[in-house]
Amino acid sequence: MLGYIPDARRLDAVDPNSVTLSTAQSLIDAAQKIDSLGVSHRDYNPGNILFSHGEGIIIDFGGGIVRERVNQMKSGQRLLNLMATFGI
Repeated sequence: MLGYIPDARRLDAVDPNSVTLSTAQSLIDAAQKIDSLGVSHRDYNPGNILFSHGEGIIIDFGGGIVRERVNQMKSGQRLLNLMATFGI
């Protein structure tokens, strides 16, 4: 789905103290759900995690793939590691 996200800020432009536990958990849950559906995003980076009005949004699935087996770290764990890099 394409759409405009008002006032969106990249992960690396967000004050870690402004991200609620609920928002962080919802991003992790979303990544795990995506993974459980057999989709691998393959490009979690600060530019593909946006925050707008207290919501976290995962974008840019252009490099993603649909797979039958998971042979790498789960997407939720990769996202968690990325967020931890920025203190979230």
